[in-house]
Amino acid sequence: MLEFPCANGRIERSIHPDHDGRFDVEGTYTPLRGNAPSDDAGVPAPASEPVRYIGRAHGDEMTISIRFRDAESETFVLKRGASATVPLCSEIRNPILNPKTETTI
Repeated sequence: MLEFPCANGRIERSIHPDHDGRFDVEGTYTPLRGNAPSDDAGVPAPASEPVRYIGRAHGDEMTISIRFRDAESETFVLKRGASATVPLCSEIRNPILNPKTETTI
């Protein structure tokens, strides 16, 4: 399970990077609403969609891009042991729920 700001992802198989640390695997992406659960009563959850997780692990850093079928990619840079600032759901670009909002992470 992958956790992103306002979304979850899933990769069902092991990731086997090549000799340069690059990988390209299929998975799913499910946007979340960002509301309290009580606010969502009776509203169906957003559907998962197929995506590709493409990236590279090198040393203590990993870059991972989520490739959506009908939208631009979203890229994250992760650093082992580093603190992260996670934006609120309304501040990020969610290609399914907020297709015109930009993301900086």
